Amino acid sequence: QELAHKVQQNLQSCAEWSAQDWMSHNYIRSLRGHDLTPTCVAMPVSGEFCVSGSKDNSVLLYDVERATKTRTLEPQWKQTDMKYRRNDGEVLSVACSDDGRYAVVGKRDATVDIHDLRLASDNQTTQTSGSGSVVNTFKGHKGPVTALTFRSQSLQLFSASQDRCIRHYNLDEMMYIETLYGHQAAITQLDCHTKERPL
Repeated sequence: QELAHKVQQNLQSCAEWSAQDWMSHNYIRSLRGHDLTPTCVAMPVSGEFCVSGSKDNSVLLYDVERATKTRTLEPQWKQTDMKYRRNDGEVLSVACSDDGRYAVVGKRDATVDIHDLRLASDNQTTQTSGSGSVVNTFKGHKGPVTALTFRSQSLQLFSASQDRCIRHYNLDEMMYIETLYGHQAAITQLDCHTKERPL
């Protein structure tokens, strides 16, 4: 009973902490690297790394344990790059496969980039772009890709968009499977568990 009382006191004191208190005790870490606002974060089941996307078009890979940026999967938009406008490449969603092999990126330009993280070398510096890790880019949505999810313990991928459609892919074969219709407005979030039934 004395132990329960101590635990309850500790929980009450933690509830009164500010964000700075949590950070000073290393319960929260701040990962930096984007120039503009991050829009999405994903982590595989192992929790070894995380992937983040941003309005600056960049996609970064972080080592969670060390709290350091390890790779740049997609570089930031540069003002000198006139091939496309900055907003076209905004990253709106990311997802990681359960096995940690693939990181998937959904963008405002209605594309879905598939990165094979095994192709990005471990000694790649944080300054270089890992664009060599893109193994496929799926097109087909008619609006920005707002959500991505993998079916648990598989390489079945679902993407949702402002075009009110869900597209289904199989990354084992790197192929598009089907489009699901039925929404009357833009889809903002998506999830899928063990059955092929996205929510």
